[in-house]
Amino acid sequence: MRSPFARLLLPLLCAPQYAMGVSLALVACGAESPPPADVAAGIDPVPISGLYDVKGITRPVNGPGEGRRISGTVTLKEDAGRYTATFKLETTFPGAEEPVQADVIGSGEGTVDGRTLRGTTNTQLVISTVPGVDTEFAFIPRMVGARIVSTSVTVIEPDGRVVIELENQPGEDDEYLPTKTLLTGHRVADSALAAARAIHARAAAAREAPAATSLEAPAATSLE
Repeated sequence: MRSPFARLLLPLLCAPQYAMGVSLALVACGAESPPPADVAAGIDPVPISGLYDVKGITRPVNGPGEGRRISGTVTLKEDAGRYTATFKLETTFPGAEEPVQADVIGSGEGTVDGRTLRGTTNTQLVISTVPGVDTEFAFIPRMVGARIVSTSVTVIEPDGRVVIELENQPGEDDEYLPTKTLLTGHRVADSALAAARAIHARAAAAREAPAATSLEAPAATSLE
């Protein structure tokens, strides 16, 4: 019996536009792969709650169009058969002359069935007005773009691998061409996350600490 993870990926891998040669198609559409080593060894699965590093691509639903690369983090929190998600992603967006940097930020919620999460997501585009410059760069004007409402299916493997599939539609009274997003990634280990937070806290403390000022009187200078 295929895992939810395999059932979600196989249709994409078997599609002609995703096929990478006959050999890959045969592997993807043929016999099932053995379970991950940690599952076969009986290692406890990682918790669903946590921070996930993800990357992928967003493609228009109608027409070929160019896909837009997208990457960032998704934070999941599971409780009593439901989950909440926080998205902080970066992508590019078509500009008047050339693509501009854009953040995709928002949240989602839904139900948990085993290690499959189904729900809805509400995100918004925050677009840089200067091509090639990050939206978080100081003093750069930003423009708030369309609100996007998505249906989402997330599958988390016991070893922490994750696949997130989003079907995106414009929010009420917003203009946005429907798209599909496929994200893949992995859960960030708790130890690595704790270390990163400690480094961030030390850097923030260093920025806020006032420069040390010496109160000692200057040494006397001999005129001899």
